[in-house]
Amino acid sequence: MRIHPLVTLTVLASLQIVSTPPAVARLSHLGFSLQNRAEPSPLPFSDVHLKVVDELTGSAISGASVTLSDGLRAGMQTPPESTKEDGTLTSPGALLSKSSLTVSKEGYCTLTLLGLKSNEVTVFLKALQPPADSPEKDRILSSGEMLGWSAVPKDEIQAGIIFKSLSVWDLLQFETESFISPLKDQIDVLGPREIPSNLILPEQRIPLLFGTLYLNKPIYRLPVQRNREFRLTGIQASIPSSELVSLFQGGKPTVELINRLRFRKLGITPALTSDRDLKVDLQTPYILKPGIKANANRPPFPSDVFVVSATDLEGDHSLFIPNDVKLALKSDETTLPKTVSLGFADFAGPSLRNVIGFAVASKGRRLTGILQGYTGGTAHLSGFLNVEEPQNLNSMPDEFQLSSSPQSIQALYFESRNEPHWKVYSLPGTPDSPIPTQMLAPKTQVETINRFQLELGPHFEGTQIDGATALRELKRFTRSSTRLKL
Repeated sequence: MRIHPLVTLTVLASLQIVSTPPAVARLSHLGFSLQNRAEPSPLPFSDVHLKVVDELTGSAISGASVTLSDGLRAGMQTPPESTKEDGTLTSPGALLSKSSLTVSKEGYCTLTLLGLKSNEVTVFLKALQPPADSPEKDRILSSGEMLGWSAVPKDEIQAGIIFKSLSVWDLLQFETESFISPLKDQIDVLGPREIPSNLILPEQRIPLLFGTLYLNKPIYRLPVQRNREFRLTGIQASIPSSELVSLFQGGKPTVELINRLRFRKLGITPALTSDRDLKVDLQTPYILKPGIKANANRPPFPSDVFVVSATDLEGDHSLFIPNDVKLALKSDETTLPKTVSLGFADFAGPSLRNVIGFAVASKGRRLTGILQGYTGGTAHLSGFLNVEEPQNLNSMPDEFQLSSSPQSIQALYFESRNEPHWKVYSLPGTPDSPIPTQMLAPKTQVETINRFQLELGPHFEGTQIDGATALRELKRFTRSSTRLKL
């Protein structure tokens, strides 16, 4: 399939680094919190006290089905119980013999925990999105202009991209919908062309041998979720016009082109929410300054290695602003990854600088990454975790296996149409456990099974997990995507 050069620039300018990434749900919360009641206590330590709430609203969910058992296979399950009006349930003595917890409710994603060793559990169930035949029901449109364009040399083309800001969970997942709008706008560039609606091309004239190329698309359009808080990030970039002119004339884009981009400025909006379409113009006051050096070790499998500079805006991994990206190694190269130079923007407040390494293979379905704070000098990203080769399956297996080390969490997400229907977490130190797929809700058509590994650092305590803050400790991560042929 031929890729239009303007789409290539959009992809590169937005830090999109894989050609065919998997569809993955977007979450800012692990989906659960664990605690152990301090001793001494008048209540038995082995009693499990559960509360189930809506992930978005925090409201109690009554009537949720709860199963505590010693495993997930048939014959190991105990009869389910239901949460009370306040979303709570107490199971006496459960920790003496039961280590698996499954919570489900119609209209919500089912959640399973393996290796449970905590007696106080809060489960945050994620409501399923509206059916695919009514995609506009939960969407509104943000549109506007990007302001504050900087001057560039006459032989460079300018472009901007506006996308929703990212959480630490989003760093595990590169997908087109993260950065590229599903909507298209038409422009005239050597004939009519359709480009993503969140791409901005300021008015400019590019001299060519056979005339002048005129570009002008000042307005972006981006669908966002109705009545849900979001922030927009905008990045300005430029690239030598000769690079893109060769693409206009039939050349093929390659990943090396990303190193020819210069990321210049960026901006971010305040938190926004609306129940209707809204106009948002985005200022870009932050100038990207060069000077950050970074390199990485070779990953354990052939892959493209990218290094990204990102600002942790609140200093707690809740909001990441990508600043710059460079290719350090191509999958067919046998040398060590090269040292790259990255730009950074100076933000006020508690913001922290981070350098992130991504090794990407199998068209984005096989990913391993490293996240570390930047404190000066040359950042060295070492110790990429291995990740299994992704599969294409003709039918759903009877079961999968899942386990985790003492300092990590592993997860399986069974997804369809970009939506998780069942999330299974293996808590730290859990041995190999079977995941029977017969537990999927009837009539659920699974398209993708994503396997994640999250390594959370030496100070992580596996029985005391705050689901909203645990990912602050994320150090290394992997993702492998298995696809089902429906």
